[in-house]
Amino acid sequence: VVTANQVVRETPKNEVPVIFITLFPWIANWALTLANNIFNAAETSASKVGIDLLLSKGVYYNGLMHLGNGAPLSSLIWGSITIFSILNKPLRAAVFAVIASGLSLFGIIHAPTVGFAQASLMPFVYAYLMVAGLFVYKHFSDLRDPANKLQSE
Repeated sequence: VVTANQVVRETPKNEVPVIFITLFPWIANWALTLANNIFNAAETSASKVGIDLLLSKGVYYNGLMHLGNGAPLSSLIWGSITIFSILNKPLRAAVFAVIASGLSLFGIIHAPTVGFAQASLMPFVYAYLMVAGLFVYKHFSDLRDPANKLQSE
């Protein structure tokens, strides 16, 4: 708590959202580990209990699984995308979104196992590419706007 308080106090005010964005994968990773430990203690698994049953009880196991797996890398990438958004550096944010897409494509992030083009990961691949496309669009839109020429990369 003391460390978190200091981080928020010492970070420039406009960059504080980065801290919280980078926590999301870690919180999901913690919750996923907790859920899996509970299943292990009960000598069962999420698949045996049934993902649909878990969902009907308000346990979004698939969400935890996708968001929590690869937390160290996805946290860094999300933080990079966020800070470059805040600093109005859209091409840099786009690069990190493309990196995230590639890592998702190979199952490095958002997957419990490494594997190429897993069906459950393709929405992440496409979503990160769409985010990259939006940042590239923003970059070129800013270039056409004379008011933004001083701020462009």
